[in-house]
Amino acid sequence: SVRISLIQSAIKPQYKFVVNPLVKALYGFADKVVAVSEGIRQELIADFGLKKEKVITIENGYNMEEIWTQREEGLSNQQEELLSGKKIIATTGRLSRQKGQWHLIRAFSEVVKKVPNALLIIIGSGELENYLKDLSKSYGLEDRVYFTGHASNPYKYLKKADVFVLPSLYEGFPNALAEAVCMGLPCVATDFRTGARELLAPQMDLLGKEVQCVTETQYGILTPVCSGKIYEDAKEAISGMLTNEAKRELYGQKSKRRGEGLKIESVIDRWINVIEEA
Repeated sequence: SVRISLIQSAIKPQYKFVVNPLVKALYGFADKVVAVSEGIRQELIADFGLKKEKVITIENGYNMEEIWTQREEGLSNQQEELLSGKKIIATTGRLSRQKGQWHLIRAFSEVVKKVPNALLIIIGSGELENYLKDLSKSYGLEDRVYFTGHASNPYKYLKKADVFVLPSLYEGFPNALAEAVCMGLPCVATDFRTGARELLAPQMDLLGKEVQCVTETQYGILTPVCSGKIYEDAKEAISGMLTNEAKRELYGQKSKRRGEGLKIESVIDRWINVIEEA
């Protein structure tokens, strides 16, 4: 089973010199190779030489009942007070380079100029936590960016969000984005292709050129992957969602429809079929 884009992960030495050569040498002997997204499936065939009949795609599945139960867990009085009356942007993920939260903080520093009551919630923990907190302070956002730390139940925070943003540099199949879709949140994501396109823009060419500007798609909004200090597109997409209630409502409904196809029951059946046929 391949859970992440091996091509984009090759920026890490362990992938470039160990993992990827082993994939090329050994995966051809497997009865089946299961990719977590269609983009990864196409990479395995085009870049690693696997036979297309051996490689199939099974997206991650989600327990809707559990998500909707956990989202009803209450926040503390202090948290409720902090979030009251705010336009809330939420993101979830490990605080690491791959997830690109520093780009979101920089974009958010521009968003608050247009949406003064905006609040950014960053759900997760990781090695970049101190850096991201210092970055927020450097922009004067220490009271506008709320770090939850590790959260065993992120859904109670997502319930409060007006828009979900995923600023990742690369992914396999982004669970955080999928869970936001399942909750019916309007979503903005960087166009890292192997996962985001399939969730928000399944009609787009999965291995085609990345979007070059803010692009409204079938189920959400894609922006270019941030580079350096270029975050204008993210600022535009987020501000557009926060200031347009009709657009938020439209994309919230679109997310609910997309989430119907991510139920865990159908995914379990597909895995059973693969194991029986292998």
